[in-house]
Amino acid sequence: MTEIKRIYSVVLMIIFLCSASYRSGAQQYNVFDLVGSSGPSDSQISCIYLDHDSMIWIGTGNSVERFDGNTYMRYSFNNNTFYRGDNVVSSIVCSGDHNYWAANKYGVWKLNHQTMKLDRAWAEDIKGQVSRLAADDKGHLYIGTSNGMYVSGESGTIRQIQADKGGSTRDNMVVDINVENSAKVWWVIPDGVVFCNPVTGTTIKYACQEASSYGTFTCSARVGDKLYIGTEKGGVIVFDMKQFSFSPFVNWWHSAVTSLSVDKRNNLLGAGTSGDGISIVNMGNRQEIYSARYNSEGMGLLSNNVSCIMLYDRNIFVGTKYYVGWNYLEYNPNLFTLYKSGNFSSENIPVRSFMHLGHYTFIGSREGFYVTDEATGRTSVYSTRNGTAGTMKSNMIFSFYKYGDEYLIGTFRNGVYVFNPVTGQITPHEGFQQLSNSDIFMFLSDRHNNLWMATLNGLYGYDPQSHRLKGYNPSNSNIPGDIVYNIYIDDAGRFWVATNKGLVLFDAVKEKFVKPKLPAAMNLKDDVVENIVCDKTTGNMFFISLKGKLLVMDSRMKTARQLLTDKVLSVEGIMRDKSGMYWIGTDKGIFRTDSRFTDLTCYSGNNEIQEFIANSGTPMAADEQGRIWLANVKGLVIIDPSKAFIPSPLRITDILVNNVMKASITTTGTDRALALNSDENNITFRFSRKDCGSMSPVILEYKLEGYDEDWIKAKGRNEVTYTALPAGHYVFKVRRFMDEASMDQVSVDIFVAWYVWVLLGCGVCGLGALAYYKRDWLKSLSVRKGKRGSLTAEDTADEAEDNDTGIRLSEEELRDIAVRVEKYMEEQKPYLDVNFKQSDMAAATGISVFILSRMFNLYLKKGYYDYVNSFRVEEFKRLVNKGEHKRYTLGTLSVKCGFKSQTSFFRTFKKITGMTPNSYINSIAETETR
Repeated sequence: MTEIKRIYSVVLMIIFLCSASYRSGAQQYNVFDLVGSSGPSDSQISCIYLDHDSMIWIGTGNSVERFDGNTYMRYSFNNNTFYRGDNVVSSIVCSGDHNYWAANKYGVWKLNHQTMKLDRAWAEDIKGQVSRLAADDKGHLYIGTSNGMYVSGESGTIRQIQADKGGSTRDNMVVDINVENSAKVWWVIPDGVVFCNPVTGTTIKYACQEASSYGTFTCSARVGDKLYIGTEKGGVIVFDMKQFSFSPFVNWWHSAVTSLSVDKRNNLLGAGTSGDGISIVNMGNRQEIYSARYNSEGMGLLSNNVSCIMLYDRNIFVGTKYYVGWNYLEYNPNLFTLYKSGNFSSENIPVRSFMHLGHYTFIGSREGFYVTDEATGRTSVYSTRNGTAGTMKSNMIFSFYKYGDEYLIGTFRNGVYVFNPVTGQITPHEGFQQLSNSDIFMFLSDRHNNLWMATLNGLYGYDPQSHRLKGYNPSNSNIPGDIVYNIYIDDAGRFWVATNKGLVLFDAVKEKFVKPKLPAAMNLKDDVVENIVCDKTTGNMFFISLKGKLLVMDSRMKTARQLLTDKVLSVEGIMRDKSGMYWIGTDKGIFRTDSRFTDLTCYSGNNEIQEFIANSGTPMAADEQGRIWLANVKGLVIIDPSKAFIPSPLRITDILVNNVMKASITTTGTDRALALNSDENNITFRFSRKDCGSMSPVILEYKLEGYDEDWIKAKGRNEVTYTALPAGHYVFKVRRFMDEASMDQVSVDIFVAWYVWVLLGCGVCGLGALAYYKRDWLKSLSVRKGKRGSLTAEDTADEAEDNDTGIRLSEEELRDIAVRVEKYMEEQKPYLDVNFKQSDMAAATGISVFILSRMFNLYLKKGYYDYVNSFRVEEFKRLVNKGEHKRYTLGTLSVKCGFKSQTSFFRTFKKITGMTPNSYINSIAETETR
């Protein structure tokens, strides 16, 4: 029976591994190696740590290095007697206010941000090998050694705690540390788990009875009351911290598990091994959803011998042993894909038109067209250049349409053809010879099955019963233009015709064109409509002009407005997905937005399609699965809206002044303001993706307000330098291209140096002394000027009274001023600038600072800052109601709302609302639950 069970287990394991291999074959990750000339100083990567600012730290064979996805910042060991390979960093952690610590076989080291060195800590107390470091939210540091655990107090003192007071057993050999809170710390030891209360020094050992079959415990990761433990030969096991019991979790490797990492948001466990690469496990169903191994073709990991693994926002970082380097595995949600079938790929085909119908996909370009039969996997190319187009004399394909049993092709200057996908034959349409020299922009059939065509020579209609083709142009009808770009029949049965001379409605029965009464916003002046799209859910109609403007009008034609007026975009297509979000194809990328069209997420490129540029005049289309198809200059793009994916926002990481580090997220955290002297005017801003991914494919834009007039577009950059800046106030901003939600900013004030003020002071004093000695002459001069109409002493006194207490404003006048200021605040939102001052408000509104102060104090009964902060609090509430708190930290949100620091944000929010920001978020969550 035992043998049968063993065979059965082996069979199940083979089946599972086969299925796992199949799942792993999906292109869920793009694998990159992080070595080479721009890599770390040492290629042995022994540990990876993610700090509170979402910066990655790696321990190497001889250094600790901070990595933001692009740039390495190195901290090296101070003691030159240590040699390469003898300094392998075993653990890194941050405690308290940006205090970073590292461990190796010699002890504990503190990172010195000024010298960029590692300084030895507690050299007299800790002499043995340190295996692991951990910290709690109170700044306590926990140090795991081969002789128990050490705990550092707030004053810097350190004390030792041992599970076995004899100090010589395996119970004191700390493999890993998991901190629940300052009174509950769990050690992993080679054959079990030890509970420790650092406050009292109490320890309780929980031995694993099956330790001999699992082998030595090697690593751990805690999720709630479960401790996942990696073992030498038993895979991953689980320790229940409430039941104090061990149980198997997963085990399909042939080698030891060396490292574990958890992605709590997505319920994933990552495991690195000593010979089988990595695996990503769904902790809910215990299934392997992805694995990666070494690949001799350079498409996989650098080595199967993994020293450390870290999961961060679905991305994976993998360190290897033996000086091989480390890998970055970028999660690919396959939100965007290029159309492929069999051996055919639409990559780099400038798609002008397409049609996806059943198992056929048609792609039209300037070089002919492609037909893919997905049932057979075969793709055929039809072009005059290779003689496969038959009787078709045009290579530029404007449109496709299935009309009855016929597949119609609209061409450039060559009319309409019929394509038979079974025989592969292309023949001119016998009934449309009148159009043999025309452009066929699009086809449309009405409820009577009549076929309509938008052409270069007007509107054409075909009656299948009489086989009659009739054209409408300015010479034989009242159609306003001879070029028809687009035709559309809406839900109300209105037949829209977009021409080069304007937009009209067509009465097919009376054969008359009527100019509709449209809202004023639909007046495009020197522009015309090229594309018409109807939102079936709301009934709203979208009109895209020849110059790329986007307008929306309600179904009753009562109201209309132009969208995206503040964006320098040429819109080419728009479509709404099943979730209610809109996708907009433009000349500058694909954008996603909600029904308000205020916050846009820009998708300017990914690993497969380097830059999205929608082709003009080609409508977007949805298939039966809800996917959106888009004609792009780089190929036929398919969007799967069901795969939630928001590109990582950007963040400013470092500021160098005169080529010297002045401020860093490593030392100052979220500090968003910098004050400099006038000679500190050469400034470099470094920035990165918040998920620490590579900036290489990112299309971004930046601006130094106060210096740059417009946003500057760039690709793949991670730093910008400004030289010889004059004194003044600046705000540096960086974001993904036209994506406001991804932006980060920092303010910089450059002041005139003190010695300049001294010189100016001396000059003023000198002028004052001169004036004193020449006072009689100046007095006579002022009298003479007064006689010529200049200000007299009386005038000056009156002016001083006006600027002080002489102005008397009624309550009605104060109310009007308050309304004017409130309108300015709501429309311009200047409070989002962390440095917005009352003088700025005065300059923008034309109301003096004195009058503004009167209005705040006498009418609104509040100060300027309380007034402005009330708008910032409301902005925070708006972002929370949108769910932005799920994407960003409270610190980031506070800056986006205009607060200078998280501290002032918390204080102000509590003062205005009576509750903390977290309490407000929880109240919103409770409301949604109800």
